[in-house]
Amino acid sequence: MVFPGGTVDPEDHHHSTTLSSTTREHLNRLLDTPLGAALAITAVRETLEEVGIGPVELRTFRERVRRRELTWSDAVRQSGVSWPVEDLIYFAHWITPTERAHRFDTRFFLKTGGLGDVSPDGEEIVETYWTSPRKALEEYESGRWSMLTPTVAVLTWLAEGSTVADIVVRARRRTVTTIQPRVVRRFGEEVVEVPPPGL
Repeated sequence: MVFPGGTVDPEDHHHSTTLSSTTREHLNRLLDTPLGAALAITAVRETLEEVGIGPVELRTFRERVRRRELTWSDAVRQSGVSWPVEDLIYFAHWITPTERAHRFDTRFFLKTGGLGDVSPDGEEIVETYWTSPRKALEEYESGRWSMLTPTVAVLTWLAEGSTVADIVVRARRRTVTTIQPRVVRRFGEEVVEVPPPGL
């Protein structure tokens, strides 16, 4: 089980320059990187590409972009709609352990309201459906779903919220610190150890 996401594209960098300077500077400061605005756009774009959640005006271009008949820049220009990054709530930052060959630097965002139906792209995401954090963790603990350590940690943190409103409040109050686990050997097996305090 994974959340939608992916790599920052050159187009994301370009689109970040079209945001208002206030929004761009806020995101860069919030994410503590000059790529902050581009990372936020990547989150929205990848969610639209992979599971079909995003602005209605841009959703209509999804299949044509997938077939490479046009680009997202074309879609943004033709629709007159920009990426809605102002609605995102940044709440976590994970980096893959240095011991792993394939490494990622991942930012996590919340988005509430107006999400609509999900539709997998059939390539990167093959099945989608809505579920609660607790139910997802039950599937993981039973062995029916596999998850990476950050996914389990994020779902556990989400499950601690009593309502969506409560989770949003907690996310907005969080001071995001980078979490980078390490891989250690215990009793002959590799174990991913998350440094305290975790998420």
